[in-house]
Amino acid sequence: MEALRGELTVAEIAGKYQVYPNQVQQWKKKLMEGASEIFQSKAERKENKPYTEDDLMKKIGRLEIENDFLRSVSLARFGVQHYVNFYNSRRIHSALQYRMSDEVYFGTCNRQTVGYSKPRVFTPIF
Repeated sequence: MEALRGELTVAEIAGKYQVYPNQVQQWKKKLMEGASEIFQSKAERKENKPYTEDDLMKKIGRLEIENDFLRSVSLARFGVQHYVNFYNSRRIHSALQYRMSDEVYFGTCNRQTVGYSKPRVFTPIF
């Protein structure tokens, strides 16, 4: 800061802090180039920073992993929904006299379209 203000010469500052004069000049140059960044927020600094190829490849990899995960979740959700639909409406229930829930609640159900044959007659022995 003293070098920027011009209160002391580069040689005086170097002697005061026991560093080489060229080190003081490098510090002054870096401060002059990056002074505006000191007062910027992190978001503003990120906006000004150009993306490198490595950053972009990391981002692509992360997005591919997220896409694969979300695809597997949606497939699992579809499988669970399909099974629940089958279990609750298309499965033959012994408690419903070996009829499907759709047959009981809606009156008819075409078993050939569902893939079932006529159930065997079962008479429980009590």
